Amino acid sequence: MDGATLLLDLALITGAYLCGSIPMGVVVARLTGGVDPRTVGSGRTGGTNALRALGRRRAAIVVTGDLLKGALPVLVCAGWRPWPARSGRSSSGSGADAGWGRGSGRCS
Repeated sequence: MDGATLLLDLALITGAYLCGSIPMGVVVARLTGGVDPRTVGSGRTGGTNALRALGRRRAAIVVTGDLLKGALPVLVCAGWRPWPARSGRSSSGSGADAGWGRGSGRCS
């Protein structure tokens, strides 16, 4: 593996990790003026708790955003690398307190 390929791999993995670390429930709540889903129910930012805290329409946006933040890095990576699973693993595994959370260490 040459240096350029290694740098590209590192950039794709880092980008996928950062993309997957965005707490969509919190983002949607702040943009729409809703209740922070971390303060309701289980305290997690996923679709089920967003449904409790924000209602159906906003929860649908959260779920769509969660799906896109996992799929987008894989699709971007597929254009450059023959095996896109590297970025997929980074984006799906980054929910475990990737620096955006409160430091609880659990998946968001």
